Amino acid sequence: MNREQHVYVVATLKDLRPHWDEIAEIIMNQVHFKDVKVKGLKLVGGPGCLNLGLSLEGLEKEAELFVKNLTLSLMPTRCSRAGDKPWTGVIKEV
Repeated sequence: MNREQHVYVVATLKDLRPHWDEIAEIIMNQVHFKDVKVKGLKLVGGPGCLNLGLSLEGLEKEAELFVKNLTLSLMPTRCSRAGDKPWTGVIKEV
């Protein structure tokens, strides 16, 4: 199986900062999407929102499904593919 790497960004109006450690642990250890491994998370401030960066490894269709599912749980949000290079670990820049 080809383990492709994908980077996405989810812009959300929800304030994830107060519970960031718990949220990061849940996302990093997700098991629902068995063909997707979360390699890295990044929380960065954006213009009027927070940006959640996701560095994923796995099949593209499964990665997209995982991001769409996560996006729905963080509504109101917007997600897209990002041009960033993949990374490993959890980063909080806000």
